Amino acid sequence: MERYRVTTDNLDWLGIHKNFIVYKKDNNWVANRYIGYDEEIVINGSYLMDRCIETNSSWFQKIEEKTYEILGLGASVWDVGCIYKVRRLSDGEIFSVGDKIKYSSEVKTITGFEIFGTDCMMVKCGTALYSLDCIKHHKPILTTEDGKDIYNNDIVYGVSKYDGAHISQYNIKKKCSDGFRQTDNDHYWYFSTLSLAEKFVEENKPQFSKKDMIEFADYYQQEYIKPEGYFPAYKLEEWLKTKQNDKN
Repeated sequence: MERYRVTTDNLDWLGIHKNFIVYKKDNNWVANRYIGYDEEIVINGSYLMDRCIETNSSWFQKIEEKTYEILGLGASVWDVGCIYKVRRLSDGEIFSVGDKIKYSSEVKTITGFEIFGTDCMMVKCGTALYSLDCIKHHKPILTTEDGKDIYNNDIVYGVSKYDGAHISQYNIKKKCSDGFRQTDNDHYWYFSTLSLAEKFVEENKPQFSKKDMIEFADYYQQEYIKPEGYFPAYKLEEWLKTKQNDKN
């Protein structure tokens, strides 16, 4: 919708005064006292308004519609003018510094935002600039257990949920020809590095039997805790039974 600010008093006879905002709505010209004012005045003589705008363009100043909303500005003295988060109004998509975006076939990381010309929001990716209207988020295929976002061609390490011990390395793009299946999360815990996967296995795999633990409790009590009954083995056995019932 194109809107104009009236810059003349020559339209008073139509009930339109200087600095009024005029625009077309449902094939009729309407006027408002200012942007955001909720009392619309229907202008009699829409054909005359069409002719006025065509032949007397100096009477009107076209209002450039914003295509974005700034959501975040630098908070410190040093970066008070730094824009770090914006919303694209056409679809409500929000972009922030650090986001991965896709432009054509290239994947970039947002390093900043800059306003060019009268009101054109540009996205900075290093030394390159892209229009906010032409980018889209490069969304992760999955997020690993250690919190890292994973994209196509990234390597992950999956720990099998069947045995909690088997580790497999996957290239996400090659793992499945039609892309990553979300159901794969039902079968694996994914990690960004092999060492993190191995640490998870080491901390979670079953290593000791019930008998081993009871024997340890007896040994610990005899060697380090002299008062009788302080941590008897039967207490540990009761706890183990409770844990087993919880699992069942």
